[in-house]
Amino acid sequence: MKVSKDEQLAKRFFRLNACVTAVLLAAIVISVLQFGAAAWERQQQVGLVLVGSKEDAGWNRVQYQGMQAACKMLGCELLLQENIREDEASCRKAVRELVERRTKVIFLANLKPMKDIGEIVKEYPNVRFFTTEMDSSVSDLKRYAVRYIEPCYLAGILAGLRTKSGCIGYAAPYPAPEAYQAINAFTIGVQRVNPNAQVLLAWTGGWENHANEEQAVRDFKAASVDVMAYFQEGETIPAAAERAGIYFISMYEGYPSNPYELAAIKVDWKKAYSDLLRQQLRQFDRAAYWATILDRTVDIEPVISALSVRERVMFETEHWEIQRGKMVFAGEIYDRNGIRRCGADESIGNQSLLEMNWLVRGVRVLGN
Repeated sequence: MKVSKDEQLAKRFFRLNACVTAVLLAAIVISVLQFGAAAWERQQQVGLVLVGSKEDAGWNRVQYQGMQAACKMLGCELLLQENIREDEASCRKAVRELVERRTKVIFLANLKPMKDIGEIVKEYPNVRFFTTEMDSSVSDLKRYAVRYIEPCYLAGILAGLRTKSGCIGYAAPYPAPEAYQAINAFTIGVQRVNPNAQVLLAWTGGWENHANEEQAVRDFKAASVDVMAYFQEGETIPAAAERAGIYFISMYEGYPSNPYELAAIKVDWKKAYSDLLRQQLRQFDRAAYWATILDRTVDIEPVISALSVRERVMFETEHWEIQRGKMVFAGEIYDRNGIRRCGADESIGNQSLLEMNWLVRGVRVLGN
């Protein structure tokens, strides 16, 4: 049967139309898959486990606010587990609840080591875990921490310049490498500008031990301390220092309405968590992450109105040198027992810092 030219043209048009439709459908499917995957990636869930409440002043509040801001910026959904006790059962329950909600990235933002965390990590091999515990022996954890050494050194500069009594206080929770680093760096800063000053150390027995923190401030006052710093959570010490008339350098958060605040050591947790999430959401790098003063993730902010011209000039000079790589733990350093810990042409390496268990000369522990 002979087919007319019109029918032939119609068939060709139909076939062409079918091909175009198929191509368009394929393009739509590919676009949906690509943009759908991107949308899913943007909506990836991030879990944050806090020992206390997100409203707790200090560590918990700045952690939550920083992570919340980072997730918002990167389009991730933040799932919070707060008020978790520091034991295996509580931690395991918090992690399980996050995993059940298909969370693949979990930050354990605790301040104390959690025993048996390795067993929890092994239970969920497809989840990426992050911890602030730098000396953990668990290999599948991504470690992240703040290098407080340089800001604490600069805090010591301010304290050494401001003191008139020559007695400076420092409160810390308990002996641990991070606490030793902070206290020693602070004391070296004090000695840099005031070699005759003495740092009085009070161990409070916990990150938030209100009664002991109050007692530490009273003990400092009785010992003629007129400037102090601390490595504690919460708002107990700033309030107690104000009542006692002691100038202080705050930790984690600033208190601009407090007339006795000289400076605040702060961390830009939005930047830190944004950096971590950008690096890790697609490829899990287990190398430790340090927030440092060199990349402006952590710094000390002086209350300019509280400083004299001399104090400000000397502080800015030291800050400039630190920003250009000056090392705090370098040159001759002796501990309080007279043992030389660092030679004139030496510096203390990172591994030794992580194992630090001694106090520099010039520190006196209250009660000892």
